[in-house]
Amino acid sequence: MYSEDFIRRYYVKDTQNCKDAIDYFNAHPDESREGHVANPQGGGIKIDKKAKDSTEISWTIDQAYQNCPAVGNILDDVWTGIQEYIKEFDILNYTAFGGHWLNFQKFEPNQGFHTWHYESMSYDISNRCIVFMVYMNTLTDKGNTEFKYYKH
Repeated sequence: MYSEDFIRRYYVKDTQNCKDAIDYFNAHPDESREGHVANPQGGGIKIDKKAKDSTEISWTIDQAYQNCPAVGNILDDVWTGIQEYIKEFDILNYTAFGGHWLNFQKFEPNQGFHTWHYESMSYDISNRCIVFMVYMNTLTDKGNTEFKYYKH
């Protein structure tokens, strides 16, 4: 069995975009909501603070570019990373990429995603072939995303 780890790390070119995106998030509480998780029993989403305790803003890709140029710049960097990823995993050259919602999440101290993380936990998103996460801070003592079967 082939067991190469397929998780890669790429970096935002200008960290000022991250700071500007955080400032936007903090300045627009009217756009945020309590964190949601997928509802595997019946589809859709639900609030479950035992699973995820956060505040989030959800946008389409077009809304992200329109609402916050810094986020648009970050998405451009993400696309550059995806292109690098495709060079390594060229089977993805045959995949049509479409956009889902972007979910910007803020975790205060003692908040977090408290269950194992995986990206195909409901029918609505079961066809995902690539997922990205952008961490807009530099925490070194706490904060991470754990995938049960990968050392990440």
